[in-house]
Amino acid sequence: MNLKLLNLSLMLSFLLIYPLKLQAEFKKEIKLTDEGKCEEALIENNNTSIEQEKTFNPKKPIVGKNTIKIFRLYALNRKVQILRDNCKKKKEAFEFAKESLKLEKELYKIPITDFDKVLEYNDFQRKINLAGSYSTVADFYINFGDLKNGIENYKKSIEIYESTDLYKQNNLLNYSYSILAGVYNRYGDLKNANIYKNKHLEYMGNRYGNKTVKYFKALFDVYYQYSDQGYYDFALDTLLEIKKTINIDIYYADDSMGELKLNHELATAYYRNNDYDDSINIHKKNLEFIKTKQLIPNQETIANKLFKWEILILNDMALNTQYKFDLTGDFKYLDEAEQAYLRILRISKESNLDEVNRDSN
Repeated sequence: MNLKLLNLSLMLSFLLIYPLKLQAEFKKEIKLTDEGKCEEALIENNNTSIEQEKTFNPKKPIVGKNTIKIFRLYALNRKVQILRDNCKKKKEAFEFAKESLKLEKELYKIPITDFDKVLEYNDFQRKINLAGSYSTVADFYINFGDLKNGIENYKKSIEIYESTDLYKQNNLLNYSYSILAGVYNRYGDLKNANIYKNKHLEYMGNRYGNKTVKYFKALFDVYYQYSDQGYYDFALDTLLEIKKTINIDIYYADDSMGELKLNHELATAYYRNNDYDDSINIHKKNLEFIKTKQLIPNQETIANKLFKWEILILNDMALNTQYKFDLTGDFKYLDEAEQAYLRILRISKESNLDEVNRDSN
């Protein structure tokens, strides 16, 4: 699997720590970006930038001399996002990201007292901005296969995050440690991969309480971020760590399907990593779990829920077996997939379920 940029979460977190006034100035462009527009968003980005140069010209009597520098950086970072995510011009976006990092480092040298108070631009914000700029550049290096430079830039980002409030909301160490561990693993440096993996777990424990419900919720958030953005191997590693240490009875105290949900998530993670055998084995165990539940007396209240889960699992298992056929050419896998689909039809008919959603809470 090609390593994708951890684009959405990190970039948005990076952008959102700028003062709200900056975001308001780019409201129209933000709307176009959210709609997936490319050229229209770039034009609006350029037009808004020109307007800001006029409005916040430092030669004006009541305008701070450094105000426009923050607006320029914000506009530049939004341009990076548009080029990368909307226009799919990653090489061009990379050049602007490097320019942004250069400007961010120059901005960092300016005393914080030289910025207008109305901007609400403080030392924590600019440290986080600089760290975010390093990590954005690191993501591009990694995306283009330059793991060495990706590692170096992530290390610089982490050093800055570590130099400020460790547990404040916009401190992204809860992602950065884990990402760097994964990149080291790709690079073949297992020693450092293990060091940063342990740093990540220690940090999460200190930030959210070791092995608490809040701790595991935060780990699940990391897992979902990785899954949503294509870091499937990172996602699997995170989920395996959760599986190894979570207390099912505590975390899913009010959910009789908790263990089933976790195992189904793990089967899905294996599937996304093309590990169809492990995925199928977990699905089979989950079907046994459902069968056991269905044999318990007085289960009428959750009968439909069990039917829905059974259908979802059978469907996912059929997909796995189809891919096994593609890999091996063995027709027994097609037969197994067909049997799974026939079983789904029987269950649907017997249970009178109108529809089945993936949200089977």
